[in-house]
Amino acid sequence: ARQDGRCAVTGERVADLKGGRWVMRPGKGGVHHIVPLSQGGDPSDPSNLVLLSTSAHNLIDAENRRKRRGTV
Repeated sequence: ARQDGRCAVTGERVADLKGGRWVMRPGKGGVHHIVPLSQGGDPSDPSNLVLLSTSAHNLIDAENRRKRRGTV
């Protein structure tokens, strides 16, 4: 709700409010953990979650993988 169903990076609509619940648009995006679960991120803390489009999520995940490998 705090992002009005829009990607935090691109502004693309990735979810719709239906019957009082936010529903993801198929293939449009997902929820990203700001602090990864593997690094102790809380999976249920709303402040650790951000709505991203699929393309933005893929770019951020790829960047994080490069950082872990030390190739950035």
